[in-house]
Amino acid sequence: SLMCLTLTGCSHTMPVAVKTCPQLPALPQEIVERSQRPADAIVDQLVNTLLGGFADESLSARSHRVAKKGYWYAEAMEWFINLLFKPFQSDHCRKAYISEVENRQLPPEYRS
Repeated sequence: SLMCLTLTGCSHTMPVAVKTCPQLPALPQEIVERSQRPADAIVDQLVNTLLGGFADESLSARSHRVAKKGYWYAEAMEWFINLLFKPFQSDHCRKAYISEVENRQLPPEYRS
């Protein structure tokens, strides 16, 4: 369990997460949804950026995008990533690319 240590002085023990503390005011749903972004997506985008990709693009989407241009290293990376995701999703990199193109990772008000 986690210990709730907020500025309000609350120090009760909670079984799940700090955001469920009854003494904290409710957060707007938009802020809650954005704070639940998986850490692996953040690390993925960071690695992609450090390797020269766009800051808001996943390594999977970039691998597919660049592989479409015929670069062997991107084709190899796409093959490897698709292999890792095979138990969970077929053709992962292509689907990640389509998600980026359709702006599905953005809040609805930013999608075109």
